[in-house]
Amino acid sequence: MKKTCALLLMMAVQLSLFASIDDYRLHLKITDMTDSRSPEVYFDQIIFSYESSEPVRHVGIAFAHEDFREIHSYQRNSHGVFFYLLDWPYVENIDYRLIVDGIWMTDPDCPTVIPGSNGVELSRLTVGRDMANEKISPQVQGDNRVVCRYWGGEGQTVYLAGDFNNWDPYMLPMKEISPGMYEISLNLSSGLHHYCYYVNGQSTTDPLNELVAINLFGEEVSRLNIPYGQ
Repeated sequence: MKKTCALLLMMAVQLSLFASIDDYRLHLKITDMTDSRSPEVYFDQIIFSYESSEPVRHVGIAFAHEDFREIHSYQRNSHGVFFYLLDWPYVENIDYRLIVDGIWMTDPDCPTVIPGSNGVELSRLTVGRDMANEKISPQVQGDNRVVCRYWGGEGQTVYLAGDFNNWDPYMLPMKEISPGMYEISLNLSSGLHHYCYYVNGQSTTDPLNELVAINLFGEEVSRLNIPYGQ
């Protein structure tokens, strides 16, 4: 009876740990990890992992872009591998340190180590400018060229609709340029525009654009303003 209760408790803990992981493939990726590895970019998240041959009670991570003000706790999968998921910040270089049972250290699985401003070594993950740009939508370029992006699951059907195409939900398909990342580029006139995405037939605002407006039907749409002379 005690063993059954312990097993149920362990399963409940595991379920609560992974409750925030919505993507099924990411969930499998995390649960199947049998060892730690270099930080890995997965769609718009970064997977950090840690393991040790010695017993470890707590693993945390702190980031330079947060001025090391917060220690984020790792979770642990059934194989004993600690992991942390970071939503991709708008920085090319992610500098950080691990905190293992209260001891600050660099990440042994991260190959790049740099000196910090106070001489303390930091681990560095470089995601690159092009990859960082994929977190920007809409991105207004020269000659009123606008790039819209959408992050989601692989193999989805995604369309762009707006006041510039009479809200036609099938005229402007977005291309999946990398797994789960959809993009479209088009020329728009200067001024204010409103738009939305149709993902598998369901309308949604642009998750990467905080500017929203309410249309005549009381629905939220995304808002874009292209300056004159852009």
